Amino acid sequence: MQSATLGRGVALGLAFSPQPPIATVLAALSIAGAAGLASFTIWDHLVDFAPGTSGQRLSPELGSPSSPHENLEYQTLLGYLAWKAGEVRIGVGVTEPIRRHPVVIAQAALSLSHLTKTRPILGVGAGEKANTVPYGLADIRPVARLEEALEIIRSCLHTAGPQDFHGNTFSLSNAHMDLAAGAGGVPEIWVGGRGPRMRRLAGEFGDGWYPADLADPARYEISLADVRAHAGRAGRDPDDILPAVELAVVFGESGSAAREALKDPGVRLLGLLAPAAEWVRFGGSHPLGEEYRGFVDFDPFALDDDFLRDALESVPPELIEEIVLWGTPELVAARIRSLGDAGLRHAVVSLTAEDVVKRGKWTTRALGETARILRK
Repeated sequence: MQSATLGRGVALGLAFSPQPPIATVLAALSIAGAAGLASFTIWDHLVDFAPGTSGQRLSPELGSPSSPHENLEYQTLLGYLAWKAGEVRIGVGVTEPIRRHPVVIAQAALSLSHLTKTRPILGVGAGEKANTVPYGLADIRPVARLEEALEIIRSCLHTAGPQDFHGNTFSLSNAHMDLAAGAGGVPEIWVGGRGPRMRRLAGEFGDGWYPADLADPARYEISLADVRAHAGRAGRDPDDILPAVELAVVFGESGSAAREALKDPGVRLLGLLAPAAEWVRFGGSHPLGEEYRGFVDFDPFALDDDFLRDALESVPPELIEEIVLWGTPELVAARIRSLGDAGLRHAVVSLTAEDVVKRGKWTTRALGETARILRK
């Protein structure tokens, strides 16, 4: 199956959680292929953002993880998925250079290119506290660390031979990294993040820019212009950077049905994961404080049930309606098209295990219909 490039030059991809059982992940990859999507990415988490520790069985046939924080390691999983991906691009969206050395990240991505038919996606960001701080891996300068890592990763992907680098965090001296890309092609670095410093790094080092939850076309266009300006100042062609985004999607048989689903606590959690500044835009005050930066600061084990319930109830509904793509395939396609007009070229939508296990046929039809509409 050929990867789908959608109307107005926007490709559609699917992001999914790397939680067991493996049959659920394979089912999600199968949906991406059957719907004609361009990419399938998985997250790199030790823990999930869902508060609590007890899971809920989704299907007697496929089972479910015993905990919402049970996650498969992304590099191993992608190696397995490579043999089943066909023409669908696969990758990680995103990892960080705190739990793994940047040379090891580059080596894994290059190894994946020997297993795939298409160019792997290597999403890299600054990391989240939930996946680093409890493990003694806190970094007081994560963006500065990321900048050094991106320079090293890019060098490893594009040049063979010894690597020399001397920074504040990483140091390489005659460090050999000779692995060349395979038939899939040189992995593409997608810089995850939408703040000013992350936009600069995307312009200077990225093959793609990959913010999350940036669904407002006007804001997307302004931010993308900044990425491209940084690329130009770095002597790069701004058009070589792929404008992407990751957004949650809630499909419904009708707009009203999908809108009603936005009240689900799992969907409202997305609002709690949004930065405090996003709440201010809708007249709200984030319960985790005015300095809260969003999911990068979120601790899923720090909230008791009463606080969590009150926090979810206080999420501004307008915020959820903005950051989540919701409605019929026609309505979701219209939202993607508006972002395409603002410069977006690769929209990655995330789904839940329920969408795959309980509503797999409907999800496949909805994604396929969205792609078909956007191809017109």
